[in-house]
Amino acid sequence: MRRKGHRTFHNKSKTGCKTCRLRRVKCDEKKPTCERCISGKRSCAWYEPPKTWLFEPTSTTALRTDPQERRAVQFFQERTTPILAAFSKFTERFWHSFIGQMAHAEPAVRHMTIALATRQEAAGCPPDDLYGLSRIQSNAFSSALRLLVRPQPEVSTLAILLSCLLFVGYEAFQDPMEMTPASVKHLGAGLRILQDQSIMASLPSTSSCAEAVHLYLEPMYLQLEMMLSMLMTPLATYRRRGANADLEQPKLPSRFQHLLAARITFYRIFRWHFAFRSHGINEWTRQSPAFLTVRSLFLEWHRLVMLYNESLPPTDLVQKHGLMSMVSHWRLYMVSLVHSASALAGTVPGSGSPYLPDGGRVKTSLVDLMDPKHVRITFIIDRQVLPMLEVCDWSDCGILCDPALRIWPTAEIKKLADGRGLVKLVVSA
Repeated sequence: MRRKGHRTFHNKSKTGCKTCRLRRVKCDEKKPTCERCISGKRSCAWYEPPKTWLFEPTSTTALRTDPQERRAVQFFQERTTPILAAFSKFTERFWHSFIGQMAHAEPAVRHMTIALATRQEAAGCPPDDLYGLSRIQSNAFSSALRLLVRPQPEVSTLAILLSCLLFVGYEAFQDPMEMTPASVKHLGAGLRILQDQSIMASLPSTSSCAEAVHLYLEPMYLQLEMMLSMLMTPLATYRRRGANADLEQPKLPSRFQHLLAARITFYRIFRWHFAFRSHGINEWTRQSPAFLTVRSLFLEWHRLVMLYNESLPPTDLVQKHGLMSMVSHWRLYMVSLVHSASALAGTVPGSGSPYLPDGGRVKTSLVDLMDPKHVRITFIIDRQVLPMLEVCDWSDCGILCDPALRIWPTAEIKKLADGRGLVKLVVSA
């Protein structure tokens, strides 16, 4: 006989209808209306199943990886993503959330994340591990290329745009002594897609896809395009008359004691580069003494930074992430420097319709050296491109990189009467 006040035990249903779960009664889980709700004449409501993917996987093979690939994906999430997210604060959600979803949904993106992660890890691994990492890196990179050359709809436009962005990072992680402007070609490929209205119109109309393109990919491409054009020959350079102190080559220390010293030294080389080139330097090719001098200073800066990195204890992850963020910015500047001394230095491929000789939409129009504490680089931005700047956060960086140590400049943005934008990137000592 059941005691008064004692409830009979039954298994609790975790998949029943919302009505029964709120009433804390057992549901028979019959759909669309369960028997309890029918007998009680209640509305039978069901929870919406949780949405697993922002982007649906193209195939089940996207989810199957071997242990080495899973390890590379984990390295990308834990070590590579913080560096990419530190590039600009507004992209943090993209790199920490969207990139993981896209890597599951698109095999080409997954292979590129593996290639980028293993290339970064190989740069600082023991010699015994180098062969294995290089093999994984090469296989992943080749697999991504094979997938990306397939015709649509086998590979989505969104996957191509993201892969081009990952290609830029991948090329920038190579040996600085062998750095080539391949990053510029990948950037140009992505820019041409963004400017092709017929391709953009074919993108899925889902909110997640629109958010990925308009809130993250387009602004990131714009920032990279501006950054890679900063060291190219400006149309005009303002500097003090007779300010010969600007021509004094910066002296690098034997070693850096802290990251702030590394940033200030980089700024001095950066500023001296403009003053040096504006002082009657006519020849600027990859073999000219002027180019080789500037390049050797930037390479020595990189050597000193990596020497400082070796002196840090392994547990000082915040300092190490901040340092790697600085190095990733430096690598993009080096790509721009190499490209500025090439025959195609008049434009970033793909920045205009196609290969505009006047430098496209983000051509450097003025470099101001009048202020000894700042370098202001001015761009005139087309009215179609200006809305992309509204979502960019130019004044801050990721949570793992102290803004005081950041190489990436802040920006002063104004809208002109004709609808174009006036953008001043400011690099400060």
